[in-house]
This record gives sequence, structure tokens and C-alpha cells, in this order.
Amino acid sequence: MRAPRSLGELALVPEALTLEILDVALAAAQNALAVVHPDRDMLSEVYGGRLPPPSVLLATLLLDRLEEVRQLLGWYRTTYRADETTRYDDDPF
Repeated sequence: MRAPRSLGELALVPEALTLEILDVALAAAQNALAVVHPDRDMLSEVYGGRLPPPSVLLATLLLDRLEEVRQLLGWYRTTYRADETTRYDDDPF
């Protein structure tokens, strides 16, 4: 997990606080699902070729998508910061 932003940095970027809260909520959901479904990476071994229950399949999909969204948030933070450092003062847009 990365270091949290400073309060000053959060105040300068309007959506930063909301995105930080979202990231924490996504991490909490990931942790909760991973605890309930610890064997999700071994579905074929656990179910021996049988189709797992729908809740297990959905939990696996959710865990994958949660990780993807958290990765996207990280990329957004990185590119937003890069955009801010390369912004031109005379650019009207």
C-alpha cells in the first residue's frame, strides 16, 4: 500500500479526497472478499473440474475488477500529478 497523501495535497486537488476514500473502500471490499474466499486462485483444484457456486465465481470476478479499479486510480493519480507539473500558465484550457 502506498503512503497516504498529505492534507495540503488533498486540499489542492478537489477530487483527491473522494478518490482516496474510494480507494480505501475498494481495499476493504477486497480484503473482506479474500477472507471469505481464500481459495479463489485454486478453483480448479478445489472444485475438481466442477463449476463453482455462483457466489464463488462472482467473488472471483469482483476481486479481479476491484484490483483493476484500484490500479486505474493509481495511474490516474500518477498522470494527474504529471499533468499538474507540466501545465502551462498561459494555456486557456
